[in-house]
Amino acid sequence: MFAADLESEFNNLVDNINTLDNDNIATGANISPSKLSATIAGDGIARNGSTGILEVNDDNSTLEVSGDILQVKDDGVTVSKIAEQAALSVLGNGTNATANVTALTAGTDGHVLRRSGTAVAFGQVAADGLASDAVTTAKILDANVTKAKLAALGQQISASSGAFSTSSTSDIDVTNLSVSLTTTGRPVFIGLISDGSGSSTRSEITATSNTNLSRGDVVFVRSSTEIGRYRVEIAADVTVGTSLTQTKISPPYMIDVPAAGTYTYKIQVKAIAATDVVQIRYMKLVAFEL
Repeated sequence: MFAADLESEFNNLVDNINTLDNDNIATGANISPSKLSATIAGDGIARNGSTGILEVNDDNSTLEVSGDILQVKDDGVTVSKIAEQAALSVLGNGTNATANVTALTAGTDGHVLRRSGTAVAFGQVAADGLASDAVTTAKILDANVTKAKLAALGQQISASSGAFSTSSTSDIDVTNLSVSLTTTGRPVFIGLISDGSGSSTRSEITATSNTNLSRGDVVFVRSSTEIGRYRVEIAADVTVGTSLTQTKISPPYMIDVPAAGTYTYKIQVKAIAATDVVQIRYMKLVAFEL
């Protein structure tokens, strides 16, 4: 073969290489990465110049490749990447089941985000949303609790004593003057009041005697404990003879300070001498926590 022939064959080989296409490349053929154009990468993709591998351009801040998987990086979603929401709203699941988050909107002034039943939503704070004893006196605006808001605490009033009298020299219970009261530990008022029968049966506390000295005791009792004793006494300056000498006192009252509990308050009386007679007529016992 002459030189001209060799040159012709070589030129044919070069032409075939320069016109090489996919059909002329064997499956699995090894092609040097340097022979691949960098333009095959495209947006967001880079070609490794030494290996020819196509790689994702991640910033390793919001996106990362982990285990050959492209994924959002932990804490990679910033606030600016969250879709805009309605005014005065927060994102959350307000239902009683697993669900996608939605916008929970505060539509009314003064409402707060709270659980109510089986939903989370904005609304007013109900009584069960406040812890027991959570509101202190200092948190109440001065002069904002009106009398109408203050309920009577455990007020109890007995039946009438009727025309009760005794000459016993021992403490004995007055008919009907007994009440049961449950307290919370605050002071308790106990006193005697008229039963309102009218002028024909006036209310009074008296001690009488056919001597010139008449005496008796009025006793306040909490359960079995004496908590107060008042003396009814008079010494006459005149000769009495067979006439009765009588003294009267204003209805007594007192303040008791018991521990929290349930108590029976009652009135007892006694005559100091057998010649004395003590009367509690048409009175009632009243007790209430202040």
